[in-house]
This record gives sequence, structure tokens and C-alpha cells, in this order.
Amino acid sequence: ETPQKIESKNISLLFVDVENEFIEIPATVVFSIKKKDMKFKSGINFQGSREDNILFAKKIIQAYHRQKADPVFINGVQV
Repeated sequence: ETPQKIESKNISLLFVDVENEFIEIPATVVFSIKKKDMKFKSGINFQGSREDNILFAKKIIQAYHRQKADPVFINGVQV
């Protein structure tokens, strides 16, 4: 989901994993359509090797679950 339509056919996805290492994978944009909330939903196709695609997905999932498991505090109060 993006605030603007992705105009480029070829993109590069960058991600910083939980060890603060950059992971990058090339991709192509299959579609980018405007939704009712004025944001754009886009479909992408990873262009890396099968192993690179799996590693990229695993790292994103690990970071998501770690972020979700770590408590967030605002002014000393867990939210």
C-alpha cells in the first residue's frame, strides 16, 4: 500500500532486518490500483533467485513478529 501510484515497472525493495543489515531484492510491478481510501494497492513479483526471495520474506516476517512482541512504552506507560 502506497500513498501514490507506482509508475515504474522495475523497482528495488529495501529492508533493514533485526540485525540492522540491509536486504535488497529486485521486483517488477504487476499492478497499482487506487482504492476507495485514495491509497494505492500494488502487486509485485520478486525477481531474485528462489533462495533470495525466501530469505527476503523470512527476514520481513521475523522483523514483524519481533516488533509485535516487543512492548512499546510512551512516557513510561506500555501501549
